[in-house]
Amino acid sequence: MKDRFDTKKSEWFSQKDVFLSALLIGLLTHGYMLFNKLPNIDDYVAMFHYGSGYSSGRWLLALMGNFMFRIDGTYSLPYLNGAFFLFTLALSITIFLKPFHFNNKWVKRIFAALFVSFPTVISTMSFMFTVPFYGIAILLMAVAFYVLITYRYGFIISIILMCCSLGIYQAYWCLAASFLLLYLISLSMDKDNQNKDFLALSIKSLITLLLGMVSYLVVNRIMLTLQGLNLSTYQGVDQMGSFSLSQIPTIFANAYGWFFNMAFENYQYITWYPIVRYIILIGYILTLAAFVFACYSNRKNILKTIFLVLFTLMLPLTINSIYIMCNDASTIHLLMCYSVVLVFFMPFVYLGGVYKQIKDPYIPKFFKSAYLWCLILVMFFYIRLANLYYLDLELAFHETNSFMTTLSTRI
Repeated sequence: MKDRFDTKKSEWFSQKDVFLSALLIGLLTHGYMLFNKLPNIDDYVAMFHYGSGYSSGRWLLALMGNFMFRIDGTYSLPYLNGAFFLFTLALSITIFLKPFHFNNKWVKRIFAALFVSFPTVISTMSFMFTVPFYGIAILLMAVAFYVLITYRYGFIISIILMCCSLGIYQAYWCLAASFLLLYLISLSMDKDNQNKDFLALSIKSLITLLLGMVSYLVVNRIMLTLQGLNLSTYQGVDQMGSFSLSQIPTIFANAYGWFFNMAFENYQYITWYPIVRYIILIGYILTLAAFVFACYSNRKNILKTIFLVLFTLMLPLTINSIYIMCNDASTIHLLMCYSVVLVFFMPFVYLGGVYKQIKDPYIPKFFKSAYLWCLILVMFFYIRLANLYYLDLELAFHETNSFMTTLSTRI
């Protein structure tokens, strides 16, 4: 038992560079927000509250927020709340990346840094009053993903954790589902992985994702009944996950359309910079080339080849599965699009699979290294975007404060 514990401890300790990379870049990206008070309209309204709870389907957020009220209240504290959020993000991405294996250690380090500087995190920081709870939601999804693929009966715990995470903020289900699909894609290109184990995990993963969502909907309905409330109509929360057959073509058009269009136009400020769009396009080309080669190399293993094709076709829909959860595309905003960060991780998964299949891995190794430098450039622009946004918030705050001071003096 002690030897097993020491082995596990050593494995996790070896991931400390991933955690530290995320934490340090997180501080560099969001330090402006952490060490200043830069409120927006939501922050003004909920300065001493945790935000919308039961009526938005966030039953666990309400329970946790009410529990904090009983201690000493909930507050929009930029340093404490923000630091805790960055800590949970760094821990979450370390857990998410743990099962993936790359020869180049910098792949995990750089992607972890990109994960915490992604524009969705910038947007989330604007809701400083509730970011600690959102950080917990992401961490729960990360643990759910890890126990599902690591332990034989981990799917039971995974369903519970997904249900709880959805009870804090629903959009992070897309993040866990996308990581899970990419992990299955990596296994479908691994010749050492047995077909039986691969098929069992694939089926178990699908069932777990569905049951996680179903259990959330059941618990949410019970909590609403106990509170005597109904779901709010705000941004289509009351219609979450429900859609008619006639809406399916629109859902597919939005999910697949934006997956490819983000390489050519601005999508939710994620691709605000043209250079980011070019790098995404390069990633798509590398992914396609690696996918074609993997299918050819895998052709003797019919089962894995079929699943590789199927999972690849599902990937854009999974990454943009928020369009399934929200049947009105006009209600989707940056806060809901964290899973889009995986378009930058996708090429490494496919190139990593090719790397293991060929005798001379120089070519995929070269492209992986080149694309890694591209991600460093993307990270730089996201850090710049964050600081520009925080500067804009500060200037807007001073302008509003000056106007209101002058107005009250005149009155």
